[in-house]
Amino acid sequence: MSTVTATATDNVITVDNENCAIDPVTSVEVVTVSVEPVTLEVTQLFSGVSPVPAGGGSGTVNFDKPAAMDIPAFKAIAVIDDEAYIADNTNSTHVGAVVGVSLTGALLGGSITIAPFSEVANGAWSWANNNLVFFDNTGTLTQTKPVTGFSQTIGSPLSATKLFVSVGIPVNL
Repeated sequence: MSTVTATATDNVITVDNENCAIDPVTSVEVVTVSVEPVTLEVTQLFSGVSPVPAGGGSGTVNFDKPAAMDIPAFKAIAVIDDEAYIADNTNSTHVGAVVGVSLTGALLGGSITIAPFSEVANGAWSWANNNLVFFDNTGTLTQTKPVTGFSQTIGSPLSATKLFVSVGIPVNL
């Protein structure tokens, strides 16, 4: 261990009993930085996607996309070239393109509302509370983890009929 000794009037610093010349310090500047809290407002979720009021609670941001095919409600959705498709875990072009769950159904060319990060309820569901939710090759939400293609969580159950949508990272199988 080294011992350093210096005084304000000396131009010498001693390190392990060896003297070294130093430039005298003539002034010391104290800098104080103040950081104010910052509030961010979500104005765009994905490229070309503007938030749409969810109508179901605060903090929920849903968005609309044109349907590239007939899409029923409550399916996993992939957005490719700014159009919505039913997500397919066996389609490699859907890796990294899955964005959420359809809240509404639409025919080809119609507008579909997608929930990317929010609570979604469906009385027809019967989720087991401690199991994650995935999607299969038909976009159907399931608690059975895929064994081919890629695996990606779409959310976590809050109850038997409620899902918190939070899209996970895709993992190639």
